[in-house]
Amino acid sequence: MTCIVGLKTPTRLYMGADSLFTSGDSAFYNKESKVFGRDGYLIGVTGSLRVSQILQFHKDSLVSPLGIPQKDLFGFLCSEFIPLLIETLDKSHYLSSEDGLRKMDGIILLGTHGRLFTIWQNFQVMEYPEEFSVVGSGQYEAQGSLMTTKKYDIPPKERIRLAIKAAIHYNATVGGDIVIKSIPVKKERN
Repeated sequence: MTCIVGLKTPTRLYMGADSLFTSGDSAFYNKESKVFGRDGYLIGVTGSLRVSQILQFHKDSLVSPLGIPQKDLFGFLCSEFIPLLIETLDKSHYLSSEDGLRKMDGIILLGTHGRLFTIWQNFQVMEYPEEFSVVGSGQYEAQGSLMTTKKYDIPPKERIRLAIKAAIHYNATVGGDIVIKSIPVKKERN
């Protein structure tokens, strides 16, 4: 499994992840990062590495958020981003069906416009009020760390590193090197 941590500041969005991939009783370390930036997004993917590869390398898998006003961003993700994501995963033969509903093998943490969104396996989009969001099997350990470091003057990358280290220490399915990426928060013009 994994631990992907997103953290918002007024000027940058940060996202970090461990580098362990597990399958049954086997553990693998991959050079490919679970987090990446593309077309105005910072993206982290749990579950299948294939979902990440499709998002990262399929040229028509993302609709750019650039130019979308903050007030319209959630609606844009629900009405334009998600349908294209479903279509792209379907064309790549990477959707499953359960009880008549389409599902992907993974959870996406998506950062853009200074905001963090979780896209669940059933494609529902959620935005949380905290300045951080965490997905993956190390979620609870990392959330605890982020909550306790919130009141201290710790740089964002270090907070993410501490959160993922807590997950690595207490969760057998999180491990390896920690990769952290960031993108600037673009200010809206009036």
